[in-house]
Amino acid sequence: MLTLIETQVITAQASADIAHLQMVGFDGAPAGNDGKVFGVAKTKAVTGDYFPVITIGVVELISGGAIAIGDDIISDASGKPITAGVDPTNPSGTAMTATAGAGEPVKVIFR
Repeated sequence: MLTLIETQVITAQASADIAHLQMVGFDGAPAGNDGKVFGVAKTKAVTGDYFPVITIGVVELISGGAIAIGDDIISDASGKPITAGVDPTNPSGTAMTATAGAGEPVKVIFR
């Protein structure tokens, strides 16, 4: 079951196709590798659509790799959460749960 705590939701316009629960950049496209993350898409959208973005809250996403509890999170090239590693440019959240690898659910707090 997906967990959503939507503290702040803002409407954005898609500049590319967006998947449900994909990390989104300030440009309305999927966030790139270690790109600045505006939030998480609450719905899917196609280019030109307006869609809700969770900018503050707790969201359960599908991981792009192994993540430990407490890890800083960044976006991978496809807008999935991955561990930020050493000295990330744009950490966007903190993992509340762990994953052993890609494709597993992970709860992330965005603030």
